[in-house]
Amino acid sequence: MEVTKVLHMNKGMGDASYAKNSLLQQKVILMTKSITDEAISSLYNNLSSRETICIADLGVAGSFYTRLFPSNSLHFVHSSYSLHWLSQVPDGIKNNKGNIYLTSTSPTSVHKAYYEQFERDFVTFLKYRSEELMKNGRMVLTMLGRKNEDRFSQGCSYEWELLATTLKLLIAQQKVILMTKSITDEAISSLYNNLSSRETIRIADLGCSSGPNTFLAVSQFIQTIDKERKKKGRHKSPEFHVFLNDLPSNDFNTIFQLLPTFHQSLRKQNMGEDGLLFDPSNCFVTGVAGSFYTRLFPSNSLHFVHSSYSLHWLSQVPDGIKNNKGNIYLTSTSPTSVHKAYYEQFERDFVTFLKYRSEELMKNGRMVLTMLGRKNEDRFSQGCSYEWELLATTLKLLIAQESIDEEKVNSFNIPLYNPSPSEVMYIVEKERFFTIDILKTSEIQRNSCDDEKYDMAKSFRSVAEPLLVSHFGHDELNMDQVIHKYNQVIANDRKAMEKIMFVNVTVSLTNIN
Repeated sequence: MEVTKVLHMNKGMGDASYAKNSLLQQKVILMTKSITDEAISSLYNNLSSRETICIADLGVAGSFYTRLFPSNSLHFVHSSYSLHWLSQVPDGIKNNKGNIYLTSTSPTSVHKAYYEQFERDFVTFLKYRSEELMKNGRMVLTMLGRKNEDRFSQGCSYEWELLATTLKLLIAQQKVILMTKSITDEAISSLYNNLSSRETIRIADLGCSSGPNTFLAVSQFIQTIDKERKKKGRHKSPEFHVFLNDLPSNDFNTIFQLLPTFHQSLRKQNMGEDGLLFDPSNCFVTGVAGSFYTRLFPSNSLHFVHSSYSLHWLSQVPDGIKNNKGNIYLTSTSPTSVHKAYYEQFERDFVTFLKYRSEELMKNGRMVLTMLGRKNEDRFSQGCSYEWELLATTLKLLIAQESIDEEKVNSFNIPLYNPSPSEVMYIVEKERFFTIDILKTSEIQRNSCDDEKYDMAKSFRSVAEPLLVSHFGHDELNMDQVIHKYNQVIANDRKAMEKIMFVNVTVSLTNIN
């Protein structure tokens, strides 16, 4: 990787720009002002009054690893928050799989490679600056580092570890979408074969989130239809109107920024040998903010609806579960009334969802839904609730340490239900909005993205943190302390180190109204 080509801060003045998000860097410059002042004052006092003072502020990683100025031309060099960036990714670190930086699971050879790359870069920097500065010239450098020899201290690498966890979750979600591709392909193909060749195909993806996986399912839908088009010898691609839905808090700006890449990938993936090419300009994308437990689209306006890993989340924590103290979800110790309340909340939500989608879909429109569920009627199977039980244990330990309020913990419950195939079938058949074409389960390992170096706590944090912070508040909850204790609970529980199998319930439906 050529760092000089790819490493730069976000441009412009947008919400994600460096200009709007560099307060930390500003604070660092102010914190080191006394050091800089001393150097500048000492330098000035040794210069003649008429001498032009030449100062260089170096801040673009990579470029300062070359000569930049004539020999003996500078009086003062300054660099803040730049020199920790290397000129390149170190060579010989292909064995750092599962990590994107140095972690406690990185091999010794990777640690060595990172340090040696830094040493080479820093030596080069010092050599060139020594040539460019006049004799007795001064230089003040501030870089993001660490206090001691512990390369894994939170301040050094924690944000990168969170990013690595996020990428692993994206891969897991991607695997689920790919695992259910055959079911989706059947629904899409059947739908397309019953449409006229000139009809605009309207598709909604509900609970789309934001990131690379947002367009994965949509891309598959279009590719499947394009294959069917070529089989029929139709020269012109249909137009697609794709609606991407999620809650208003979703990052729709990121989705729209990915559109050019999405269109480019469509163009590459649909280069058919028969010359019948798909035109990405025929695909129009609209963001729709709102809960899918409400009406989102006009009546009879959609051909196909898709939702993956969203419908197990309830619209609210069920009412009447104050007697679930000591638990934060369904467990074997939860009272019968709590089990009943959770199922009934899921049933109400799912019925509402089916009713609204039936109104929005055209007659014989298709829908494919995948939710995190369970194989049978055992609500306490490890894949369904085990991680939440570990979190409940963690919170109890924090109560014992008086680190968290017991009453708040007793009132905390997860708004989630993992349905069985029979429960899904019962509700669909009872409401008679749809007929079931396919109902299947599949399994995926919670740590399937990286079996050896999987960090269960950090992965879980990415899901649980918003719920915890919303209930307890930022001031009352130290998430670092929660995750540290959660790690301890995992270490003391052998089951936690096993490969937890999650069950996906996928149902393909046809609208009959």
